Amino acid sequence: MEELLSKITCKEGKIWNIDSKKLADNLCYVKKGDNTFGKFITSNVEQILTDPKIFLLRQIASEEDILYLKKQARNKLKTSTISNYYTGKLETADYRITQSFWMQDESDPVCRKIKAKITVATGLTLGSSEYLQLANYGIGGYYDTHFDYGTKKDANKADELTMTDGDRVATFLLYMSDVPIGGKTVFHRLGLAVHPSKRDALFWYNLFPDETGDARMRHIACPIALGTKWVGTFWIRARGEERSVPCDIKQMKWNLDVQ
Repeated sequence: MEELLSKITCKEGKIWNIDSKKLADNLCYVKKGDNTFGKFITSNVEQILTDPKIFLLRQIASEEDILYLKKQARNKLKTSTISNYYTGKLETADYRITQSFWMQDESDPVCRKIKAKITVATGLTLGSSEYLQLANYGIGGYYDTHFDYGTKKDANKADELTMTDGDRVATFLLYMSDVPIGGKTVFHRLGLAVHPSKRDALFWYNLFPDETGDARMRHIACPIALGTKWVGTFWIRARGEERSVPCDIKQMKWNLDVQ
């Protein structure tokens, strides 16, 4: 059933079977941050869903930024891997057809600039975020239904990063190319499909405030039918974000909007 839902949403490319009350009604705003890099940082935010909260950060990267990031990844891309559910080890899988490169970004000026804009838009510190992963999907490339957070109940099998920095509390997905046909990001359990728009980024939370996974956030990177798809992803870990996003455990919802 879930496989059917994902295929339908990828094919139709529209929102379906979703409570209209949860759709954000053209909620757009501009966030202004501190004077950094010689100028004030602004982030254009569009909320597209209210429960769970999903946002588009409009034009968060420049054309120059994207060209620079692609240049860093070229000739360094390798077949992407997944974490084995049972062993926690990294391995290739036939349901993830893409190439990727982890960019060590601590001192990189472009990564620092993008991170600063994410902080302005979301209030998160990104103190425990993973390195920026740059990925390329060619014709037929896709990533079938998956969670961004860990699903293993046995803590002894959790990877070292999860043990020290916590699970992936949020995902920042930067679209670095336009895709003529295919390539949507689909949350099939929500009936939501988002088409890649170059320079924009999709942002969502993966965990509830008690750091348990939100199963509604299972998603798919739809197959590429024409063109190529470039994305850059920051997976933001929970450690260090405890004070960034005040929460109400009883309501199991994030209290703080991305603004």
